Amino acid sequence: MDSLVLVDTFGVCNPEAIRYLTRKVRQRFSTPVEVHFHNDFGLAVANTLAAVTEGAEIIHTTVNGIGERMGNADLAETALALEALYGLKLDLDYSKLYNLSKLVEKLSGIKMPPHKPVVGDGAYKVESGIIVGWWRNLEKQNKPLVMFPYHWSLVGQKNIEILLGKKSGRDSILYKLEKMRVDPVTIDVDKVLEDVKTESIKRKSPIPDEIFKQIVEKHRKTFQ
Repeated sequence: MDSLVLVDTFGVCNPEAIRYLTRKVRQRFSTPVEVHFHNDFGLAVANTLAAVTEGAEIIHTTVNGIGERMGNADLAETALALEALYGLKLDLDYSKLYNLSKLVEKLSGIKMPPHKPVVGDGAYKVESGIIVGWWRNLEKQNKPLVMFPYHWSLVGQKNIEILLGKKSGRDSILYKLEKMRVDPVTIDVDKVLEDVKTESIKRKSPIPDEIFKQIVEKHRKTFQ
């Protein structure tokens, strides 16, 4: 027997059960242990990590977590967690993860939600005014990893994008004005923020930059 595979086809185990099972199997058998878990309770990645901590040597993952019924342990989430959180070097080119995800999306026709960990298109889009305030300060100090657990470029993601919407704050407006090289002293920032929120609620989405520029021009101060 080359290996022994622990399978949770219906995703009913929790990490504690997987640790116990993996430990007992390794005590009983000397062959390498593989693990194959499904995601019915959203625990496929957690269960895979639990098995590895108990000595499982081979793990089954899929790109984007695609698999039968509710899917399997996601490759990107599992691999990145093993390296970043557990210090296990896998010798993978993590910078290919985002493009790989997009390729599989295209070939399979299965779209990923924007909040998908690691590879989601919304992973590095920030709308909350409080968070933008933090980012505004950290960007000036060149300390992005104070706010994010890993740099977006590590996984091939795009740069941080600041969105303007109903959750924006004054820092959001100031950040965008700075990027536009517009002196905030010349703009009624509070009225701009009010219009941004109103327009975003009307659209039920963040507003595009062109609309923001129109709002800014509308509230440009006139100096006597």
